[in-house]
Amino acid sequence: MSKWTPKVGPHAQAVVERGGLDTAAARQTLSSAQQILGAGVNPASAKGSATGLVVGYVQSGKTLSFTTVIGLARDNGFPLVIVVAGNKTSLLDQSHERLGKDLDVDGGAVSAWIMARNPKAQHSLEEQYLRRAIDSWRDASLEEDEKPTVLLTVLKQNQRLASLTALLQTLDLTGVPTLVIDDEADQASLNTKVNQNDESTTYTRLCDLRDALPCHTFLQYTATPQAPLLINIADTLSPDFVHVLEPGRGYVGGDEFFKQRSRHVSTIPLTDIGMLNVGQDDPPPSLVQAMGVFFADSDDDAHLFRTIDAHAFR
Repeated sequence: MSKWTPKVGPHAQAVVERGGLDTAAARQTLSSAQQILGAGVNPASAKGSATGLVVGYVQSGKTLSFTTVIGLARDNGFPLVIVVAGNKTSLLDQSHERLGKDLDVDGGAVSAWIMARNPKAQHSLEEQYLRRAIDSWRDASLEEDEKPTVLLTVLKQNQRLASLTALLQTLDLTGVPTLVIDDEADQASLNTKVNQNDESTTYTRLCDLRDALPCHTFLQYTATPQAPLLINIADTLSPDFVHVLEPGRGYVGGDEFFKQRSRHVSTIPLTDIGMLNVGQDDPPPSLVQAMGVFFADSDDDAHLFRTIDAHAFR
């Protein structure tokens, strides 16, 4: 599936080290990131586009994955990275801060990153950053560590996306490989007016953004991939490739909760159900225990979820 083989450099390596992963998990995360980025455009060709869908379980490390991919993009000569980070300001702020921390944007005497949130249109500070960064990557006399990668985070919202596109359209991006990450790609990104032979606003803005980038890889990250997989194959957001993230060994998800005799699930006693039926004011003991487990850190033997015994409905 890979079109080229990205090298693992210091920036991708640093991401997994800051993540506190053990050796096996770090190796798996880096290998996965190589496969994802390698399935997109080759920065050496400096032309074309690719669309990828990256699927992971809920809370299984999707953010760590795309942060590692971003570090890998920096290691392999991408001057520009754009993260479309949610359709709410709180989500954007959270993603922006975590990216800054995990990539150590402010670390070192000379930072490898220039980071900005919701960049404004032309004649802005962000425009100056971009022009200087692109010029530096085109300067063969500079060492790689003297060439900063610009990392832009933007809200998945009409005006914000339009402003970013207007900024990019003022620049000569010929031969500038760009990585675009659409976090929670199932939310607002797809064309919700396709059945009316029309285009929804956010979808149009994302298409405009992509049109402004002559050479880019567009990665859609989600835990609910049904909609991106079922759109028309001719749609610009239809994926060229799909990558499924493998959760780490410590991950506990639906497979564990819903299998037979799961140690993470216990049955609510019928006596507790009876207490509810007779209008008892005090909460049943099982509810008190479940809430205690929810709010407090639990050991491996604690029951995290409770289900009502089927006999309670008879």
